[in-house]
Amino acid sequence: MSILLEDYILFAFFCVSVVLYVLVLVTLIVNRKSELLNGPFFVMTLHLGVAEVVATVNNWLLVKFRMMGIFYDFYSSLDPLLARMSNYTSWLMAYSHFTLITLITANRFISIVWPMRAKKIWNQRVVRISLTVAWIITFVISSPMIEWSNGDYVMVNETMALNFHHPEKMGLAYFLMSVIGLPVAIFQILAYIVMFVTASRYARMRANQPGSTNASSAQLKLAITGFVSSIHLLLVMIFTTLASAGGQYFSIYYLIYKIVTDIFYQFNPYMLLACSSALRRALLNLLRRTKEKSNTTATNTQPSLPINVRSKPNSTVPVRF
Repeated sequence: MSILLEDYILFAFFCVSVVLYVLVLVTLIVNRKSELLNGPFFVMTLHLGVAEVVATVNNWLLVKFRMMGIFYDFYSSLDPLLARMSNYTSWLMAYSHFTLITLITANRFISIVWPMRAKKIWNQRVVRISLTVAWIITFVISSPMIEWSNGDYVMVNETMALNFHHPEKMGLAYFLMSVIGLPVAIFQILAYIVMFVTASRYARMRANQPGSTNASSAQLKLAITGFVSSIHLLLVMIFTTLASAGGQYFSIYYLIYKIVTDIFYQFNPYMLLACSSALRRALLNLLRRTKEKSNTTATNTQPSLPINVRSKPNSTVPVRF
């Protein structure tokens, strides 16, 4: 089977992005008690990040590689369980984006529009309950896909195809995803527009109050990451709807859908690092400590001469390798 040029480019982007994303998630976990990185936004972002890493790894290793015909015998030996699991995981992670990004939008909205109430509203208990509810909703609305998305991967004329057991249900699934996803994404974008307008008004009011703009500026930068995620979600929903409808432009819609979806799942770590100086510093400190620890370990493991050996100037100690 031939592999397209865009697949090579997207796979290279995946290799770099998934490593960076894992490093960002590890940084958030290590610094979960830090005052700058333990807020509701970063806790929610940690959940979203885990979902996106699972989604992109599943998308490449268990779906795209198979569709490219790579390791065909290996994948076939694990079917039908592997096919069912990978197909359902794709839908589960897709729906998790609806709930988690909406939750992040609500957090940003309250933090920017009602900053004085934000700390009282988003206490640890509320955050835990909100995330639990978000995941429960995700599992509930995606539960029909356990059966609906079940299918077999078959080779037809040297082209891999997914033969769904319930094709009529899959048409309904894509329709429901569009019905749910498009309004959710539009609602999120409208919420961010209100946030930016409100933040602009607050900035003018606080122009003569030193120190107050720093906190609001940090909140606004974090909101930008959520806004970009909502824009990506809207694009994914638009091209999912167009591609599922078929038609003469299906190949174009599907190509754009592939590119937008890959970027959607993997772009967040770049935005987080660009918009959060605290996260950048924490990641650099983590990498620095890891490097120092490895150097210390390497130094401690180097062989030393026995205590009773005295070396003389210009003497040679024979060493065997």
